[in-house]
Amino acid sequence: MMQVSSMTYIRLLSLCFFLAGCQTLPKPPQQVVDYPISFEAAVTAVTHQLLGTLAKQQAGNQLIIVLDPFVDANSGDVLEISRSIEEDMIAEGKKYYPSYILDRLTPALLRRAQYVLNGTINLRDYQLSTESATDKYYQLSASLVDLKTGVVIAHAMSWIADADLNYVRTPLYRNSPTFFKDKRVQSQIETAETHEGKSADDEYYSSLDTNALLVEAETAYENTNYTKAHYLFQKAAARSDGQVMKTYLGLYETTRKTEKENVANQEAAFTKLLALSIQETNSLNIRFLFEVNSIEFINNNSIRQQYAEWLRMISRFLQKNSYCFQVVGHSSKTGKADYNLKLSVERAEHVRQLLAVELPSLATQSKAIGKGFSENLVGSGTDDAQDAIDRRVELSIVNCQDFKVTP
Repeated sequence: MMQVSSMTYIRLLSLCFFLAGCQTLPKPPQQVVDYPISFEAAVTAVTHQLLGTLAKQQAGNQLIIVLDPFVDANSGDVLEISRSIEEDMIAEGKKYYPSYILDRLTPALLRRAQYVLNGTINLRDYQLSTESATDKYYQLSASLVDLKTGVVIAHAMSWIADADLNYVRTPLYRNSPTFFKDKRVQSQIETAETHEGKSADDEYYSSLDTNALLVEAETAYENTNYTKAHYLFQKAAARSDGQVMKTYLGLYETTRKTEKENVANQEAAFTKLLALSIQETNSLNIRFLFEVNSIEFINNNSIRQQYAEWLRMISRFLQKNSYCFQVVGHSSKTGKADYNLKLSVERAEHVRQLLAVELPSLATQSKAIGKGFSENLVGSGTDDAQDAIDRRVELSIVNCQDFKVTP
């Protein structure tokens, strides 16, 4: 048997440790395609396009990347599928880029981070390669922004083949009275779709610290820590760049949870939410769910009670500000156009009459019109969560001098 000296043994053992410490990491997937793929593959592709680009620029560096929750590009909502995207991205980062820390955006983490990653999910027309026809597919779009310069250093996009994504809204948005795609949300969407080498939208970049505070409040709300969420939303409301719809949605929802008897505070937050919506869009996009083929609200006592509260507060707000308005009904793309046009008018008229129940003078300040499905934002015709915004009722503010109404 061959004898091994002590010195040789030590050298061999040292070599083993050296080789073990230098073992190569798993090779990141390289799938980049322009056709729809599975949800998991799409998230993986976008993650590696972004982090792979960063790795080429910052090889071997320890970096912190904060994840701003992905939003639905049509409504501005954060969805349950958004949380799945976050989880998958964080898992991919840990596996293939262990020198990077990826985690959800918070004020504390933002102060230590070098990059912010944000994105959107959007149901869009996809051009079939062999035909002139199009079909609807989800598109995932994301960007990676250098926090020091405000420049997008990587952009990625992937189409998703799955049709049954979890489009349920996360808790804060689930009970929201409005769709609130305000300028802050729009700036996030535009940044997510900004290509490499260009600057992030200034509205988004300059308000990241307050946005981080709102994300932390939103996370607390999801974890049913309503007291903490309320405190954080109040902190955001005290800032000049915190005067956005999410802040006052959060204050309205957390006041309802923590101060159930304080109707005045609830109405104050709700009224501010309405005022911001009109300031941003000159309209109110209200989330009213109707029974199928009916002008009646969905048959749920809790929801109907909440709708009654919204209508009461909206009526007072409209009268106090002496607004003239059109109640515009919309429907999802299911069934014939003529039928949907008629149904959308009837639903709008139903809401107009309900607004005038407490304050009859509103009848002379308003009229009902319908758009059917001619102004769909999603247009999938699935009659579920993904095209809920297509079944909206919109209150559009108009000039009273140019507006004739019939009570």
